[in-house]
Amino acid sequence: MKTKLYPIERQENILKLLNEKDRVSIGELKDMLGVSEVTIRKDLNTLQDKGLIERTFGGAVLDNRFTKEPSYPEKKSVNKSSKRLIAKKASLLIKDGMDIFVDAGTTTRALVEYLPQFHNINVFTYDLHIALDLLKNTDLTVFIIGGYIEGRTGCALSGDGLALLKRTKADICFIGADAMDDKYVYSSNPLKADIKRQMIENSQVRVLMCDTNKKKRLGQISFYPVSKFDHVMDEAE
Repeated sequence: MKTKLYPIERQENILKLLNEKDRVSIGELKDMLGVSEVTIRKDLNTLQDKGLIERTFGGAVLDNRFTKEPSYPEKKSVNKSSKRLIAKKASLLIKDGMDIFVDAGTTTRALVEYLPQFHNINVFTYDLHIALDLLKNTDLTVFIIGGYIEGRTGCALSGDGLALLKRTKADICFIGADAMDDKYVYSSNPLKADIKRQMIENSQVRVLMCDTNKKKRLGQISFYPVSKFDHVMDEAE
């Protein structure tokens, strides 16, 4: 018996499959998610209304105007020096004793290098790579926001994890993005967009960590206005 998923979790799984193979059928999704064809059609209509997919006869294709989320190894190999510089600048905002939200991604993961200098820090993340890196430092406490592990990125995703996050507050958050423009930052994953937004809303200080390469991309799901971040960190001096 399949575990019942929230609508947003089903839709995230549909997008994940589309990222892998570009085209899916209603029958394929029905079998994979264990729900009725009527439910699948509703999910596809929701994703189409958001501009993320295009409906086809009997299924859907990904709207290729937008940036796909690369796999973790793909992201890790890009702009390493820029990410390290951004992380170094962002680390100057951290103080001993803080509660910190660290978003998923390789730019935010670069913060790990600079955290051992601080004491009595609580770090909340849904990125398994970041959590495992931080466990090597015994002077901080790591909280993983739970869910199933997305293989391409190593992120823990679920509606239950999002519900837990809504009850958690932090002094500061460090947020990444798949794309940005003059007005908004974007994610290519609806559940990640909700998690990012919740981290931002539950933090006293909001920090965007985004290299200038992300400004050249067209985003899918806007999750926060750029102007409402307290700090926007890129690799520029």
